[in-house]
Order: sequence, then C-alpha cells, then structure tokens
Amino acid sequence: MVDPVDLAMRQKSTGGTPVGLVRRVLEDGRRVLVIFLYLWALFSLFGLHRWTLLKGEGIMTEQLLAIVNAFVFAKVMFFAERYGFAGSFHDRPLVYPVLFKSVFVAVVLIVFYFIEETAIGLFKGRDIDDSIPSVGGGGASGLAAVAVIMFVVLIPCFAFRELSVAIGKDKLRELFFTPPELRAAADLDRTRCV
Repeated sequence: MVDPVDLAMRQKSTGGTPVGLVRRVLEDGRRVLVIFLYLWALFSLFGLHRWTLLKGEGIMTEQLLAIVNAFVFAKVMFFAERYGFAGSFHDRPLVYPVLFKSVFVAVVLIVFYFIEETAIGLFKGRDIDDSIPSVGGGGASGLAAVAVIMFVVLIPCFAFRELSVAIGKDKLRELFFTPPELRAAADLDRTRCV
C-alpha cells in the first residue's frame, strides 16, 4: 500500500536533485533487500526440503534457484506495493490487506513455480507432460497444501509491512529492538516535552 504521507515527503525531498534521487534509490534498495531476504529464507527452506525429502536437483541448484526467485519476486512485490497493490483496503482493518496480499502473492508464486519448473523440464529435453511439476506430492490435495503453506508463511511479511505503514517504521523498529525499560523512559521523556 502506498502511504500518501510517505509519497508526498518523497516528492518534496527528491525535488529533482541528485542527492534526493540517491536517497530515494537507497531507500527503495533497502526495501527490496528486506523483501529479498525474507523470500530468500523462505525459498531456501523449500529448496532444502525438496532436496532432502523429495530428492530434488542438487543442493546448489536449489539454492541458486532460491536466490534468483527471491530477487525476481522481491522486485515484483516492491513495484506492486509502490503502485498501490491492494490500495482499496486502506480504509479497512489491517487484517484485510494482509490476508489479501498473502493470498494473491501465494497464488502468483505457485503459478510462477509451475512456469519455471515446466521451462526447466523443457530445457532438459523432456516433453511437456513430464515437465509439469507435481506440487506437494501431486494432485489437488498436494497443490492445496502448498497453497496454504505459502499463504501462511507470507502473512508475517505483509503484517509487518502493513504495521510499519500504520504506526511508522521508527516506532515499529523501537518496539522490536529497544528494551522495554528504555522504551518506557523514552515515552516519559516525550510526554514531558509536550
């Protein structure tokens, strides 16, 4: 979701100057990096699972695919957020955009997984029927299981992003990384200043 205040501040801060442009590129790069790291951890774990339990390709191939997929999907998610993906939920409780984004991205990831695995199979010389992957052990129940897993593991990602927009990045960072006694002291200092 595009934060209107954040967008207005960006437009003011860049003002067409090289310093503003560099600041914006660095901030956008940081956002893509955070999404990339989350997706890379997720895809790496799926690759490790596939390699150990399902006798997938090779561990290096699985991890290389995890890196490439995480990078591509991080950029897709970044641009989707930048251009108001699920913006119609901005006046609703946070649970709605979180769940909507999780479902939508889970479906997109599964579709791209099918495309990727089919392309790899065709590249290796297999015919189209042998190239289409069986997801989650095959069948509709396997596909449903993978879809539910993807949906659930994406909820924290979108919950933190929506919460960051709602209360502010600094407040969220403070809540997670500042000990409670220091937060209480900082809150007391803030009330004295007002």
